[in-house]
Amino acid sequence: LPSQTGTPPQPLKQQEEEGQKAIHGDGQELLEVGWMKPVRMSTTQPDEMQGKMDISSGQQVVDGVTSVVYDEDYSLQHATTNEELFPWLEVDLEHENLVGRVDIYAAKKTGKWNEYPQTFLDDGLAPFKLQLFDEKKVLIHEQTVCDVVEFYSVNFKQTNHARYIRITGLSNESCTDDELYDQSCKQNANSSAHKRTLKILEVKAFVSMRWNCSLHCRNGRCQDSNDDTCLCQADWVGRQCDTFLRTDNRFLPPNINDGKWFWDEEMFAETLATINQTQQINHCYDMEKAMLYTFHNVGFGGTLSFISGLLSLSMSMNRTMIINAGEGGQEWIYSPASCQGRGFDCVFKPWTSCSMGRREERSGEKRGGVNVRLFNMPHTVVEHYDWLPARFRDRSIVMWRLILFSFLFRMQEDVSMEMERKVQEEKKTMNWTDDDVVVGMHVRHGDSCRTNIRRNKCVPISRHIQETENMLKLYKANKIFVATDNADALAQITRHFHSQQVQVLSLNMYNRSQLDSGDGVYIEKRLHPHTCKTLSDGCLSPSELLNFTLLDLLLLSHTRILVGHFTSNMSRIALMLIILRGRSLPPFVSVDGPWCHHWQACCKTNRRGHSVLCPFVQT
Repeated sequence: LPSQTGTPPQPLKQQEEEGQKAIHGDGQELLEVGWMKPVRMSTTQPDEMQGKMDISSGQQVVDGVTSVVYDEDYSLQHATTNEELFPWLEVDLEHENLVGRVDIYAAKKTGKWNEYPQTFLDDGLAPFKLQLFDEKKVLIHEQTVCDVVEFYSVNFKQTNHARYIRITGLSNESCTDDELYDQSCKQNANSSAHKRTLKILEVKAFVSMRWNCSLHCRNGRCQDSNDDTCLCQADWVGRQCDTFLRTDNRFLPPNINDGKWFWDEEMFAETLATINQTQQINHCYDMEKAMLYTFHNVGFGGTLSFISGLLSLSMSMNRTMIINAGEGGQEWIYSPASCQGRGFDCVFKPWTSCSMGRREERSGEKRGGVNVRLFNMPHTVVEHYDWLPARFRDRSIVMWRLILFSFLFRMQEDVSMEMERKVQEEKKTMNWTDDDVVVGMHVRHGDSCRTNIRRNKCVPISRHIQETENMLKLYKANKIFVATDNADALAQITRHFHSQQVQVLSLNMYNRSQLDSGDGVYIEKRLHPHTCKTLSDGCLSPSELLNFTLLDLLLLSHTRILVGHFTSNMSRIALMLIILRGRSLPPFVSVDGPWCHHWQACCKTNRRGHSVLCPFVQT
């Protein structure tokens, strides 16, 4: 992890700093212009036609959105045709543009509010045909896509002067033999054999043009009279403020460095200093100035996320947070057994000047130690995560959570130096250079897939693979780093990308098969000293698992792009570490839903990003 202050690292290549100007001309960049443009489909459902215009070349439909939420009618969140032969959807850009990229989102729907994952694919995209037409409806580009289910993106090597973007649904036979398929369709035009529905959530069109803040700033305001920077509304991110972090599970900017608009170095440094000042007090025994908390000994990421909520709660009351850990308090199950007290300060720098969990008596007065009431925060209470300092309320709750985490994650000097040595050693072994654009994959497929609401419902590895393939193509990445707790998942990912001649990197220092805990068994149960005594009983070594976990996270922080799943705290932590290292929000996708602001999982998310606690016991 880099220093918490100072300037961000320089981009790897000058071409990244210039974005895609070298391709599209001086002063030109790829900008998304497809929102609120006329969209027509071959047909729409009769009960959706109220108030909509009937057009001879198709029926007008409402443009889609990139996320599905619980507080809106399902039929209004995407466009759907009837079952027919060659159903189509067409976006009219209203005049010819230099189209450089097109993104297509399949329709999704919400399940029950307590189900996992929260949203489900309604109907797959493929097979379909993507076509671009010019002003006169002359075809200028065409391609057939056979194997994409949920999301498809294409970067065109040469920009096309196009006005219309059309997606036509095909039947499965179209991807086998085109000639036989065409003959069959002609002979059975009225048969249902080749008919299908086409359901699309959103089509995004990126065109090459000069930036104009007043035209391209979608959910923000222009910074000054020079019309330069778009200042996003709360939790909106991107150059154009077009991604809402609380509901969108993808951030896919045209340029890998577009996330730099998310970062505010001054806000980061000042807020971090304020937290540090609040945590350093002389009168630990003063109940008006400090709060002493217990913590939940769950997974590595879950515990740190839980404590970040306690830190936020204490900051809201201008009090010092003290965690009852270490000597005289709780043992942290990930702390090395050789460390006295087994508290968090075995790994991280002390979070407070107060002695955690100790009491000292000097001349009848308590000094230095703690003499405040011990508070136990129930794991089902998450309302305190909603609090934000005033300066963050029109910016981003993600930035606030990021700063809280960066304070907690400051490692002891000796631990930090040893971890950095191991990171560089592993990168050298993997032939991972600073010029590589590496996609980070976090795949939690161990005990989390056999416990609670996710039991036997984890997103299949194929989804992780397909999303990673999209990232490789979009950002010209050349390697993949896989952080996972599952040996079979790693083997499947490695086999798949080996066939495509893409190098897959991973840590080989830990036997992942020993993490298989069986049905209904949490991995932390095999770490806890009160429930597991010896390695022969199936117990895990805390120090070995801690080293493995830290190295996986730190290596993920060196990647430039993230494919993860945000019901896992580890994926959320990986995202924050990448942001901290690069001082920029990386392109990311979560295969099981949007980022969640508290330590468990968010369910029943509405359009404003408000949610309720999922019925998870632990995450």
